Amino acid sequence: MEYYFIYLLKSAFCLSFFYLAYKVTLSQETFHRFNRWILWSVLFFSLFLPLLQLRTEEPVFIQQSWADFTALLQNSSGAGHEVQEHAAIHQIAMWIYLVGCLLILSQWCGQMVRTIRIIHQGEKHHLENDTYLILTNRPIAPFSWKNYIVISHIDWEQHGKLIMTHERAHIRSRHWIDLSGANLLLVLQWFNPFAWAFKREVQRTLEYEADTQVIHQGFDPYNYQILLIERAVGRPKYLRVSSQLDASDLRKRIAMMQRQKSVAWHRLKALYILPLAGLMVFAFAQPVIADRMENPFTLQQDSIPSHIIKNSRFASKENIRFIIDGEVVPDTHLEQIDPNQIKAIYVLKDKDALKRYNAEDKDGIILIETKDGNYTNSKK
Repeated sequence: MEYYFIYLLKSAFCLSFFYLAYKVTLSQETFHRFNRWILWSVLFFSLFLPLLQLRTEEPVFIQQSWADFTALLQNSSGAGHEVQEHAAIHQIAMWIYLVGCLLILSQWCGQMVRTIRIIHQGEKHHLENDTYLILTNRPIAPFSWKNYIVISHIDWEQHGKLIMTHERAHIRSRHWIDLSGANLLLVLQWFNPFAWAFKREVQRTLEYEADTQVIHQGFDPYNYQILLIERAVGRPKYLRVSSQLDASDLRKRIAMMQRQKSVAWHRLKALYILPLAGLMVFAFAQPVIADRMENPFTLQQDSIPSHIIKNSRFASKENIRFIIDGEVVPDTHLEQIDPNQIKAIYVLKDKDALKRYNAEDKDGIILIETKDGNYTNSKK
């Protein structure tokens, strides 16, 4: 489970940096469809960049920090009570995380159940392009989901055409897919405040895009903004079925409608993703520098006695750091590795090696390289 936690924290780290960069560079621009794709890119890079494996010859500060944190999560060597305490902390963290995931997931599922119930109980009208209008007597705020538009009878009689234009914009652009992606990310990273902020940003961007399409359909922007304000102020008892925005977000929507159209070259700001992605990959890279150490004691594969690995004669030494293919592992992994897959073993004891691997508190380092260089991934 510790491998998943490490991946999760790396992913949260990526999301935080990408989201903050997006907020600074693009969130106030008016090309909302383009921004929508950038947000999808933020989601994609945040989930998949931590899975990439890169190795560097010289470790830097940020890599050493990640190495220390990885060692802290994975360290299961030491005295018996220390091992038990470490395992108990892992167990508690795992249950807290899973309970949080279940709570967010149940909230999302509950929202879907309420939506489906209203759709099935409402008065259904088939429209063009396989779209359905659902009229209900419930005092709910209008919303759309997949190819369904749900409106109360009162709203239909008073502002039906305008509301339909707005909700059809959501349906044409399949905004429900974006919201599903943001909700899924929130289930996985409920502990990350930037995951909540990311979902909010996705919601705002989708509303910006729908508002723009309403105005392009010929509706007067001023009257449209007045209607939005009246609905926010004059209907406080709306039942909220979908994840809707509050008054502060309404002010941002109105401000965005009044903003001048952004110039096309501002899209180049999106290139911030490339250096940030490179920085993230480099930050998570594993330093492998044994071949640069002066006079390391090296055992090549054909000279390794099998009992060194199988009998784990280093396992009783509490002050040894074990590293396989650039990743710190507990000494119990020595019993699992196949000797035929070992390329080389390095025994590092000089101060320079201990310092570079941030292991000054250790007596030495056992560094093992496998032939495919992918041992730790195969154990995840």
